[in-house]
Amino acid sequence: MKKDIWESGLASEIEFWRDVLSGGNAAFNAELRARADPNAPVQAGILAELPARPSAEIKILDVASGPISWCGWLIDGKKANVTAVDALADVYNMLLDEYKISPPIRTIKGEAETLVEQFGKNQFDLVHILNALDHCYDPLRAVREMLDVAKSDGVVFIQGNLNEAEAAQYDGLHQWNIDVREGKLVFWNRTGVVVVEDHLPKVKITANSWPDGRWMNAYVRKTV
Repeated sequence: MKKDIWESGLASEIEFWRDVLSGGNAAFNAELRARADPNAPVQAGILAELPARPSAEIKILDVASGPISWCGWLIDGKKANVTAVDALADVYNMLLDEYKISPPIRTIKGEAETLVEQFGKNQFDLVHILNALDHCYDPLRAVREMLDVAKSDGVVFIQGNLNEAEAAQYDGLHQWNIDVREGKLVFWNRTGVVVVEDHLPKVKITANSWPDGRWMNAYVRKTV
């Protein structure tokens, strides 16, 4: 996707979150407010991939996090070191102020495609992205960047809806589909198909999809 097409879809994403934060989407609003609970533990799927080190030494990056990170805030009852980044952070923070929601940390501005420039290489034990990789203007570059900011023994944890661009009829930021085909992580749209392993030979990717065909997880690790 060209970046100008991606930029033209940002307004619809902002309106989606304004609706959520204002209470127009009650279920999602409740979930978002639960995310803001400073006592929320780090999600089990993330904990399972973290190294066996004191929580103070572990660094987590949540990419394209939206207004409030989904990752959680406590490891064994102690505050986790979580950084959240999103291209629309400035707008989201204004909306949080408008609707009087105070998360444990504020999301900072940054794009998935420029993480190395922002954070440097080999910085995080786990890099997470939830239902947003398919919103990127260059998802393959975003995966490369997430790998580069991860430590040599770190992991990139990708979660998302399967083939959402097709379901959304390529509206707004939904210009890419994320899929799992024969255990391989795939991006595709009307212009073609990208098999991630074909472009990142020095990684190990474990990808799986739910039997209902609606959700996927992938774990991407460096091999050298």
